[in-house]
Amino acid sequence: MTDSATLPEADVFAFRKSARRRAWICPGAGFAYIGRKQFAGVTYLLGLFGLLAATATVLFPSGSLLATTILLVILGTILWVAELITIGNAWPPQGSPPPDAGYKTKAALWTLAAIGFGAALLISFRLVEIKGDGMAPLVWPGDRLLYHTRVDESQLQRGAVIMFRLPPEVTFDEPGALMIGRILAVPGDTLTVVNYRYRVNDDLASSLPTETDIPKALQVPREPDTIKIPDGCYFVVQDDRENGLDSQTVGYAKRGEIVATSLFQLERSPILKRLQ
Repeated sequence: MTDSATLPEADVFAFRKSARRRAWICPGAGFAYIGRKQFAGVTYLLGLFGLLAATATVLFPSGSLLATTILLVILGTILWVAELITIGNAWPPQGSPPPDAGYKTKAALWTLAAIGFGAALLISFRLVEIKGDGMAPLVWPGDRLLYHTRVDESQLQRGAVIMFRLPPEVTFDEPGALMIGRILAVPGDTLTVVNYRYRVNDDLASSLPTETDIPKALQVPREPDTIKIPDGCYFVVQDDRENGLDSQTVGYAKRGEIVATSLFQLERSPILKRLQ
């Protein structure tokens, strides 16, 4: 009977190469191939659940899902790296390698989970390029942003940055063009103008933008008169009060026309920082 340490180097290399290939295709399969089945199942399940949690986080982002995903990915990565290191020091067992009857099924499930994660990324995220300077210095013309296509209702609050489609009645741009703004007032709020500043309910807020020749889509009265923000509508402003616009010019951002509540910068440090 041949001792493992006396096997030809080519056989050892081929054994480790085969185990390593399995580990790259399906985490845990390398452990199973070299006979460490006690670690194989844990590594596989952590990797699979990590992918499923990441897919759920992409489709339905939340803090709890993100924390779960990070924990599973960290633990799964640690075990997978340990698997590769262990394979690098493994010796072929006497006789044939232990059979792994479920390898193809596990690899197929892992592949499907990875494809699902990739599809979720493609479905859930889009790119947009900034054309105007109304939101400077937060973003500048030419900046590219990544945004999530799911609108998070809990983010539709005063101060939130959103992206919405311009209504059909606009005259200064194409109807349906995308615009980024900051929510100043939400449905049910009262709005008025006091000394060239907006007052939302009882709180003074943003100053009025510079007057333009663009026809107004709606008029905010001066105190003591007020308007009440209708249901399903949001009054938005842009950060640059010299060059920016607001809902007096572009109209309300209606709930059905809001495209994104989660936007991330791609070309400024730190990358993928959420716009706030």
